[in-house]
Amino acid sequence: MYSILLIDQNNDLKEALKIECAEKNYQLFTADNTAQASSILSQKEIHIIIANFYTAKLREFIEKVTNENNYILPFILSDEDVSYDTENNFYELGVIDYIPSQKNALEILEHVQEIMNKEGDVLNLLTKIKIAAIDDSQLMLDMIKEILNSNYIRNVDFYNTGNDLLTSSKTYDLYLTDMMLGDTTGKVLIDDIRKRNPHAIIIVISSLDDYKTIANVLSSGADDYIIKPFDDEILLSRLKSNMRSHFLYQDLEKYK
Repeated sequence: MYSILLIDQNNDLKEALKIECAEKNYQLFTADNTAQASSILSQKEIHIIIANFYTAKLREFIEKVTNENNYILPFILSDEDVSYDTENNFYELGVIDYIPSQKNALEILEHVQEIMNKEGDVLNLLTKIKIAAIDDSQLMLDMIKEILNSNYIRNVDFYNTGNDLLTSSKTYDLYLTDMMLGDTTGKVLIDDIRKRNPHAIIIVISSLDDYKTIANVLSSGADDYIIKPFDDEILLSRLKSNMRSHFLYQDLEKYK
């Protein structure tokens, strides 16, 4: 059964969504605030979150959710007067989309279904783009290859050294790179990739887990950071999340 978590103090909306969810065989959990939502998340498997844009401490909640529960797809229920910069900031956190707050319960669920259908499109796109994986550990490359292969993502080139990529004339749509390589560093690779392809998606995969390192890597141009060890669900979820953010950002740029 598909599970939805609604964070909103509007009791009328809660009741209306319960009725619509029951008809569609969805399971609905409701919370008035992020503290109640966190409690529900610790006990239940949730597939998607719908949150009122004006919920207190929402940004901190989304950051926590996307860092600790990578299978969850955050969703924002919003007024229509949200600015471009605000939308972009939340998209960068992993938010999928905005729903105008005046929509009724049935329209909200239809919007949710439309977004979930797009999830299949994102996974399909991952099977078509060009991907490079760089790590000096063959074991790690084999693990990444197995995860990608199991999801039919096979248009991937694997590099054991950073210099192999640097001396290659190939460019890719998405890069998965370790931070500490035997012959160079992830930062050097990121700088080179950004010069070749400013719009590429760069995800660093590293065992370095201190806050300053992660912040520096993201500031240097990486789009995301995955801490080793990780499982296949985390890697796939982060790939999909970055693909969504990448194309949502491109859509927003058209309307600047």
